[in-house]
Amino acid sequence: MTIHEQLASIFRGRSDKIAVGDAKAFHPEKCADHAARLEAEHLSGVRCLGFYLLDEDSQVWVSCADFDNKAERPDELWREKAERVYYLLANLGLRPVVEISQSGEAAHVWVAFSEALPAWVARS
Repeated sequence: MTIHEQLASIFRGRSDKIAVGDAKAFHPEKCADHAARLEAEHLSGVRCLGFYLLDEDSQVWVSCADFDNKAERPDELWREKAERVYYLLANLGLRPVVEISQSGEAAHVWVAFSEALPAWVARS
């Protein structure tokens, strides 16, 4: 399994659509092979792609807490909040991953699950 296939197996949701970003938003496109699109477009820097966390049955394989620090909504404590959530999840026995945005002004704290969970469970 390639690294791109491994990433696609972790970061998955809807199997029939992929989110394609433009200057303003993300829009759904039909997609049959997320791993190939991830490698050919996203990881090579051609287009900004994302995935829809919820699958067709409102279940998730991965969940994320988002900590933003935007000009229109500044949050000077975003780093500390992300760190606290990371340690809280780690102390619960989970294996969170922190991703800092390209701008360096935001973070995601990701948790992947070994099986799909109902979305309400992940949110809880």
